[in-house]
Amino acid sequence: MTSAVSRIAKGVVRLAWPVLVAQLAVIASGVLDTVMAGRYSAVDLAAVGIGASVYFSVFIGLMGVVQALSPIAAQLFGGRQFERIGEQTRQTLWLALGLGVLGVLLLAFPEPFLRLSSAPPEVEARTRAYLQGIAWALPAMLLFRVFFALTTAVSRPRAVMAINLVYFAAKIPLNALFIYGALGAPELATDERFASNAVRVENRETLVPMLEERLAAKTADEWLTALEGVGVPSGKIRTVPEALQAAADAGVPATVRVPHPTAGEVELVNSPIQIESGLRPGAAPPLLGQHTAEVLRELGIDDAEIERLAAAHAIEIR
Repeated sequence: MTSAVSRIAKGVVRLAWPVLVAQLAVIASGVLDTVMAGRYSAVDLAAVGIGASVYFSVFIGLMGVVQALSPIAAQLFGGRQFERIGEQTRQTLWLALGLGVLGVLLLAFPEPFLRLSSAPPEVEARTRAYLQGIAWALPAMLLFRVFFALTTAVSRPRAVMAINLVYFAAKIPLNALFIYGALGAPELATDERFASNAVRVENRETLVPMLEERLAAKTADEWLTALEGVGVPSGKIRTVPEALQAAADAGVPATVRVPHPTAGEVELVNSPIQIESGLRPGAAPPLLGQHTAEVLRELGIDDAEIERLAAAHAIEIR
């Protein structure tokens, strides 16, 4: 009797702990949303709170229908009727897609829920935007619940646990990006004063101080890393020594030494352009009139005319 109880207990624990971890990941995800939205603003926190309540009310109502697959598939699994499990799963997938369309419509047009909340206009507007954005995730979530019901029914809960943990880990940087933005001011993207280049120019005196205040919060290197991470072309404004050192660090000689006809050997800034066949060796700055005759010949002026111009002091040649 004791060994049987022990065996059953071990089996329950083996199946239960992945489910527990998966559910903790889901709870942690909700806590993460609340904390990050709260740090951004009280209005956004209120909008997320109301929006999440509406979303989960709709989602759980629809999920309950999809979750019916779990006992059906479990019974068929116990009876080793595997082909019927596939048939029931396919039917549930179609049902989940249909329910997903219904859920999207409910969340995209949330006025009945918003009237019940009696939220201030600003909170209501952000709640509506939140629900309209998250509505498109509902079909995928219902499809995932089909997978959840199936894996639970056949005693394979670890797959769901792994997916939930990956989801939670990915949500941290994605939340930071979409809530705070790379610059930490996502509200600028929806501000009508800065909606196009023309109006940004008109409101430059307002925009520049706002950007300067944000940019002062981090170093140039930190901003470069953040902007490159979201695909924004950017470059650091360097002092001359910094520019020369950056070229040297990149493996390109920052300067080159060349002979000069009167000053001996001089050091010049090297060309940043590097090609496999190499460039013409660097030349020193020309003396006055050093190449005048060569240029004029390339323009088709003969030597007699060049000498006449030089004699008239119109040009100087060497």
